[in-house]
Amino acid sequence: MKNEGEVCSGMMFYRVILAALLVSLSFQPALVQAEGFGPFPVRNFQAFQQLVLSLPGDRATVVQPGTLDMRLELAETSSIYNETSPKGNVIVKFETLRSGLFLRYGATDRLELGLEVPVLYRYQGFMNGAITAAERATTGLNPARAALKNTNFVFNVTRNGQTIMSGGPGAMGLGDTTLMSKYQLLTEGAATPAVSLRGAVKLPTGDQSDFFGSGSPDFGLGLAVEKLVADRWLLYANVTGVLPTGTIAGLGLRPTLSGLVAIEYLWS
Repeated sequence: MKNEGEVCSGMMFYRVILAALLVSLSFQPALVQAEGFGPFPVRNFQAFQQLVLSLPGDRATVVQPGTLDMRLELAETSSIYNETSPKGNVIVKFETLRSGLFLRYGATDRLELGLEVPVLYRYQGFMNGAITAAERATTGLNPARAALKNTNFVFNVTRNGQTIMSGGPGAMGLGDTTLMSKYQLLTEGAATPAVSLRGAVKLPTGDQSDFFGSGSPDFGLGLAVEKLVADRWLLYANVTGVLPTGTIAGLGLRPTLSGLVAIEYLWS
């Protein structure tokens, strides 16, 4: 038979185990709402479009204060034009490799600052064969590609009989640097989305002689919105207006307005 001391010791042991279990349950971390990755940072990097400010697709939430996010982007773009008009000719066939260093920093719990520095390399490229095969299997060969099938590289733009843009293969240089900011106006609620105001300034740091920069600053302003729906679906929307300044090779520039809509499913 057990004596009274052994019974008390046994009861004390179970009490300690029960207390430890209750403490562990009470200090379990609360479940955190899953967070998405945001829309792909897509932009138009065609040879002439990348001379003007273009903001990437982005989410409304900002990075945490004190956080430095660094990303290296590589984009390969094939450009081909064979257009003739009474005012000028555009004959272009080359590829551009764009290497972009993209930095974001959380200045406050609502303010995010960003910087992008691109380096551009123009050459004859490697995608022509794959693009030709894809076009033949789908929509048919692009007339410009068919006309320039025996040409590896050409970059010549004329206006009123004068050459205003030209270049050879192997050109490499710095592109225009972009300063960005994002201020979160609204945090996401049960019925309201997260909303942020976005701003950007493109600085004329690009090499104008190789047409890697416009030589003038551009300004951008827009909104970013995001909302979690049904616990699994994230909806994103961007609206951005860009005001370019100056000219490119004597050609005037006009303001632009662009939009983006994206949806993301949280698998887990």
